[in-house]
Amino acid sequence: KIQEENNTVVFEVEKSMNKIHVKQAIEEIYKVKVESVNIVNTKSKTKRVGRYTGKTHAFKKAYIKLAPGSSITILGDKESLYINKENYRKKMRIPDNCIRRKNNGD
Repeated sequence: KIQEENNTVVFEVEKSMNKIHVKQAIEEIYKVKVESVNIVNTKSKTKRVGRYTGKTHAFKKAYIKLAPGSSITILGDKESLYINKENYRKKMRIPDNCIRRKNNGD
């Protein structure tokens, strides 16, 4: 209800993406004007089934406030809602050397 009043949409995004990447990706994919982006890192929760304990996965949520007059209608599977850097980079034609990555073991 609050999302409808504020014209806000929520997406799960890759943990390495920042507000600028999310804004550019949403504007490019859905052809809408984004007013602001807020990002929340959710922590994993401990779950228990019988005597076994485990954790849910931690993820990053992006709350996207659309400009007045813009709207997104989302129909489809959960995979199409997940925005990751690889798909974004292919669509925007950003070379691999423009994005910093952590080197494991170097």
